[in-house]
Amino acid sequence: MQSPLQWLSSRDNKSMRISSSIPYGWSFYDLDEVDSTNEEIKRLLKKDKSTPVLLIAKKQTKGRGRLNRKWVSIEGNLLFSFALDFSELSAETISYLVSVSLINSIDVFLLNHKKEIQCKWPNDICFRGKKIAGILMEVFNSGKIVVVGVGVNLIQTYIDNSLYLVGDLSEFSIDRKSLMFNFCNEFIRQKLNFEKHGFGYIRDIWISRARGIGSKIIVNLGHNQYTGIFRGVNNKGSLILEQYNGEEKIISTGDVIFISGV
Repeated sequence: MQSPLQWLSSRDNKSMRISSSIPYGWSFYDLDEVDSTNEEIKRLLKKDKSTPVLLIAKKQTKGRGRLNRKWVSIEGNLLFSFALDFSELSAETISYLVSVSLINSIDVFLLNHKKEIQCKWPNDICFRGKKIAGILMEVFNSGKIVVVGVGVNLIQTYIDNSLYLVGDLSEFSIDRKSLMFNFCNEFIRQKLNFEKHGFGYIRDIWISRARGIGSKIIVNLGHNQYTGIFRGVNNKGSLILEQYNGEEKIISTGDVIFISGV
């Protein structure tokens, strides 16, 4: 029997269809309600640390995003987490793999609207300039396992204390499980691309779909902020900011706010 990586490597990498099944070898949990998909999957991992493992829930009551921001989601949106062995990939690589895989997976359902969906540094997805998806990564088991939480606004939601406009994909009637299965298989495909071509290949895909390169931005670091021109990301995934004095500043984490309304 072929492994999931062997099976995907035999496929046409230039095309992608809607998948209806979980990748071979992944454990899968389908729940009605949890406090947080990330927290629930960590509880499962305390009992059995076998990975990859995938968990989806119809509703979560204590969801959160980056910097512990509250994420309130209603039933009908896509809420899932998955866990992987963290020994093979860096946090930056996983973050970009997830973003690229997610945007490619959503593309399948958007038909003629693909150009309207973009990646936003460091790990958000936007549609028509509004945030419709977020990614939260956490390390577990002394850094041996990474847990990745993904939330996609398929119908409607709100985020407390959000710095951004929030949107949804309600006009496309996307089935949440179909999108999740698409993502999982696309993630494996992009992991193969990374292993074959390196991080630069994944970064270039991300840049081709990035929002606002060349635009004026503010990067908020919490204790400080910097203003300048967004010039892209480097070979480690860090943001390149051209400051108004002409100097470049490399930023590895923070929140980006577009000044020009891109």
